[in-house]
Amino acid sequence: MKTLLVSMTAVALSTAAAQASTSATATTDLNLRAAPGPAAEVISVIPAQQPVAVNGCLEEANWCEVVLDG
Repeated sequence: MKTLLVSMTAVALSTAAAQASTSATATTDLNLRAAPGPAAEVISVIPAQQPVAVNGCLEEANWCEVVLDG
């Protein structure tokens, strides 16, 4: 399981009534970073069309904490 931060501008957020959490799908290959900001270390990549769970977002910075693969 990877819990990392991604830019909100590169994911499509969606909600479903049956789900308690928010999910997102990368619209393109997307770098997962260790912290918010383009200078933070790239830990992995979310492939295009890969779903992730969104734990929360820093709206003022346009970054979200996500869980990839579980």
